[in-house]
Amino acid sequence: MKIAQIAPIWYSIPPKKYGGTELVVYNLTEGLVQRGHDVTLYATQDSQTSACLKSHVPAGIVESGGTFNDYIEPLKHVLDALKYQDEYDILHLHFTSLFDYVILSLVRNIPNALITIHWNFPRLKQLQARREIWETHLNSLPLITISNSQQVDYRLNFVGTVYNSIDFEKYSFYEQPSPGNLLWISRICREKGTFEALDVARILKRNITIIGAVNSTKEEVRRYYDDEVKPLLQDPRVSHLGELELSAKNKALGSAKIFLFPLQWEEPFGLVLIEAMACGTPVVAFARGSIPEIIQDGVTGFIINPSETDKRGEWIIKKTGIAGLCEAVERIYSMPAKTYTLMRRQCRNHVEAKFGIDHMVQGYERIYQKVMQGK
Repeated sequence: MKIAQIAPIWYSIPPKKYGGTELVVYNLTEGLVQRGHDVTLYATQDSQTSACLKSHVPAGIVESGGTFNDYIEPLKHVLDALKYQDEYDILHLHFTSLFDYVILSLVRNIPNALITIHWNFPRLKQLQARREIWETHLNSLPLITISNSQQVDYRLNFVGTVYNSIDFEKYSFYEQPSPGNLLWISRICREKGTFEALDVARILKRNITIIGAVNSTKEEVRRYYDDEVKPLLQDPRVSHLGELELSAKNKALGSAKIFLFPLQWEEPFGLVLIEAMACGTPVVAFARGSIPEIIQDGVTGFIINPSETDKRGEWIIKKTGIAGLCEAVERIYSMPAKTYTLMRRQCRNHVEAKFGIDHMVQGYERIYQKVMQGK
């Protein structure tokens, strides 16, 4: 097939540091090329790819000091790609930000266009107007989700779910962690549960490593960091490392005892979870969004219900909220060495079996064929 991958241009492909979607686009593009497809990647000029690269932007907008509100270059980026729409069997776009609503309106009548939704659909009552846009004006677009949880309660043209993947050759397995801290990695923001992770470490008097930065100019995000997160970072048991490149992040993941991810939103996937498990580190997370599709409760970590009034399943740990997270963390710390080592091996085996690049590429190939056949 002749395929255009139209990536977001907030970051380069693959990302130098933060950028889960960009890493997925890179893995997908390389996998499609390896399987013999004719692929053109529309991305930043400093992107690395074995596909044909087309771009008018030197580097990622956010990486270059811009913000997600700088919409002119992303608009030109997509319009440039759409000029050549008839040259491709498939135009594959990747939805990652609020601005992409504009892009979706541009492609809704293009028969060979399809979109992977790397973000959440609007669910909150105050976002009802956005939901109406999806269900009234964008309901015919072929949409691919990255977890089944994204499709709940929406009447849209879902053509399949394809899980994200990583290249396991780039992630070393650590049989034993050292120093064995708790670990949290993501953007520092309320949705990703930075405060809750620090709070668990504070309650249990455990060392924790925080890896991430405040990648936002939004006042509420800065205020969240200044008022709630920053005071807890002063604890001597907390190490804050900022953003790391892949090799350093790999070492941090493998050196951790537990990856703690107390999400406060419906996480559409969470690539860092499979990165952690690839390095052997079990995950403790709230049962929100895609978490039950990624973690095997009691096998590769523990899933915790967010609260007594928000129970998403019958999990091994019966306590909910922060108390449930604390119990799960202490249960893992108290495991006999052989039991814990087995859990780390199970983490690696699980993600290799379910989240490999071949799985992802073949899943997209099947959907491309369905779209080309008008199904």
